[in-house]
Amino acid sequence: SHLCAASLRIIVVFRVCSHAGSRILSAEFSSMTNREGVKGYLSWRRSSSPVGKPFRVIDVGCACLCCGCWTEGIVDAVVDTSDQAGAGCTQSGLSFRLDLELPSTWAELSRYVAEHGKFDYVI
Repeated sequence: SHLCAASLRIIVVFRVCSHAGSRILSAEFSSMTNREGVKGYLSWRRSSSPVGKPFRVIDVGCACLCCGCWTEGIVDAVVDTSDQAGAGCTQSGLSFRLDLELPSTWAELSRYVAEHGKFDYVI
């Protein structure tokens, strides 16, 4: 199958942020619209993770942790391409701004992952 350059870049970000074995699911390429199962799974994983080893989730494409994205309340970090990424957010957490087509803009996220390890789940 043919993948366009933007898709390949998204996969690169996914591989940088997430553990091996995770699956890539996209609403754009899937008929799955019921997110309650995903939210339930993530809530369960987060509540059942060992003390000192939190189950960390990052949302690629959500502008901030409190903007009303469907992942609000279940993610620790967001990645967005908007210049307003994280601006005015009232919820604590991480917000990264990058351009998927410019690897030079990935430095902040790459440094975080190098220091703290990969996220457990990427949305």
